[in-house]
Amino acid sequence: MKKIISAILAAGMMAAASNAALAGSDNITVILDGSTLAFDVQPQIINERTMVPMRVIFEALGATVEWNDEERKITSQRDDTIIEMTVDNPAIYVNGDEITLDTAPLIIDERTLVPARAVAESFNAEVEWYGDTRTVLILDKAKDSLVKAKIDIEKYGSVGLLLFENVAPKTVENFKQLAESEFYSGLLIHRVINNFMIQGGGYDQKLQIKDSPTIIGEFRSNGVDNNLSHTRGVLSMARTMQSMDSASSQFFIMHKDSIALDGDYAAFGIVTDGMDVVDAIANVNIGILPQLGMEDVPMNPIFIKSVTIE
Repeated sequence: MKKIISAILAAGMMAAASNAALAGSDNITVILDGSTLAFDVQPQIINERTMVPMRVIFEALGATVEWNDEERKITSQRDDTIIEMTVDNPAIYVNGDEITLDTAPLIIDERTLVPARAVAESFNAEVEWYGDTRTVLILDKAKDSLVKAKIDIEKYGSVGLLLFENVAPKTVENFKQLAESEFYSGLLIHRVINNFMIQGGGYDQKLQIKDSPTIIGEFRSNGVDNNLSHTRGVLSMARTMQSMDSASSQFFIMHKDSIALDGDYAAFGIVTDGMDVVDAIANVNIGILPQLGMEDVPMNPIFIKSVTIE
């Protein structure tokens, strides 16, 4: 199981190199039904509204989109819903009914940006904003495949989670079963790397491994279509470098974006509240236990009181 730790550390080193250009940036993550959307122009927050490139958001929602260059007008349709918007005009028309926006569509770097919430909700999707991770979550077709969970950590507080069964069903089911059997109670957050991740769920207070059955690795390099990116606040599964199907109970929560992990580790959820707990743990004093071959171990043990499914 020490190999799992080494695997995460190696991936973290690659991630640090890949993310050098992103360091200190305020990137906004947009997740639709558990898939992280990719943009060639980054979303912007303007007047407290998240603005995203129009074509990406409309097509991700399964809508057609047309652009009238002369009028600078956007027309999008999904099923019986038609949305009409014009650049620099705060009026949006949904099936002919006018709605006034507080932030109008605009053009940045030759891309037309539209308000994510207004667009998604016009198509009857649900939208949540998580400020601690700067994440927009849009729920459309996956509304009925979500699992709420909570990790209670002694002396630190609780971390609320939302798990995506549609993204990684076997991983979510495994996590649920372990939580409901109280497997995690009393185990440690045993590995902490600031600006990368915190990891736990496999070692007891004596730093002895607590075994559990392994599961299939639900990520792209293992043939599973999982597009949830390892951005700040994302929950994922640890595994060994040698085997793609070696994940068992150990999970990790991203402290900062580490997109080099994408496609090789099974991300399966996000933090919805309690990111301040993750931040606090990420800043604890850590050390090396050479007799156990372990690094980045909190010098004061951090115990998981419980993991519950809500």
